[in-house]
Amino acid sequence: MVRIKTFIDEPQIGAVPAPNKPLEATIFVAASDARKEVKDLADFVCTGSNDQDIIAQAINSLPPAGGKVKLSEGTFVFNNTLKILRSNVTLEGCGAGTKIFLANGANAHVITVGNGSTALSNIKICNLLIDGNRANQTVRSNGIYFNGGSGFLITNSVIENCWITNCYGSGIYINYGNNNSVIGNVCQSNGEYGICLDNSQYNIVAENQVLSNTMEGIYVYSMSERNIIKGNVISSNNGNGIWIDSSSLQVISGNFIYGNQGVAIIASYSNHLVITSNNILENGKAGENLAPGAADIWIGSSTYCTVSNNICFIPTTGPGPDYGIRESDTSDYNMVSGNIVGGYKIKISLIGTNSKISGNIEV
Repeated sequence: MVRIKTFIDEPQIGAVPAPNKPLEATIFVAASDARKEVKDLADFVCTGSNDQDIIAQAINSLPPAGGKVKLSEGTFVFNNTLKILRSNVTLEGCGAGTKIFLANGANAHVITVGNGSTALSNIKICNLLIDGNRANQTVRSNGIYFNGGSGFLITNSVIENCWITNCYGSGIYINYGNNNSVIGNVCQSNGEYGICLDNSQYNIVAENQVLSNTMEGIYVYSMSERNIIKGNVISSNNGNGIWIDSSSLQVISGNFIYGNQGVAIIASYSNHLVITSNNILENGKAGENLAPGAADIWIGSSTYCTVSNNICFIPTTGPGPDYGIRESDTSDYNMVSGNIVGGYKIKISLIGTNSKISGNIEV
């Protein structure tokens, strides 16, 4: 079932709800190219241009307690960003058949949650496809952008089962967002990162496919602490698979990281990381995006990290990283144990006088 009965008897193009009828907790918006019978059920019908404005009307028509805006199958054309500026809102499509397309020259984030000066919570964006039309943009534009600020966090929100592709910037970018979940999405062929956490804590990034992005697959930086990155497939990105930069207390577990142009996992200036049970294969095959002395798990200027039970193998063809697991710069007090490391020039290298190594298998 797509929709409960509308509160507008005869939907109009860009219609506003009739004023004397009760607002319902679910509002249905039809694409301009939706079937007639779908439009007949809709509360709002889009025109195929500036559709973000009509969807914003639908969001603003929800009752004070919030609710859901359901998008039909079909293509919604955005000429500017869709801004979600209230809490307790779900924006839900019908799967990959619900396509949001960023118009030529829009040069805007596709969906923006928050304005940097308002705290929001309980936002859910799910079951839709975003095409950022990267070739026809000229400025950084992310697919889904959580725009929080210091003291104005985006919290307890979910991005789930979305396909986010071809954006000029990142697929998903969370700035000042805490206790959010990014689960089951495909972030592919974006111009910067697949997924980025910036000044964001206590988030879960799980079971996503992060593929063929121009920079890192997943980038966590600027004091983004206490996040969990688990069960993701991270492949064919031009940069590294995962880069943790100046962000401590992460858990990186059970990811399949293969075929990236850089290395699998870099930790720089990040302490108390747990890097465990990841499968790491075929990274750095071309060699052109590898720094000298690169390692598939590279711990740089980081302390009190645990690297355990990972499987790391160098590419079967091409140079690959020099090291399997490496500690560098001022790293110390790290534990490397129970890993299987194969094919690298140097399998495991630790420099910290207090770092420990045990139970690894080098093949």
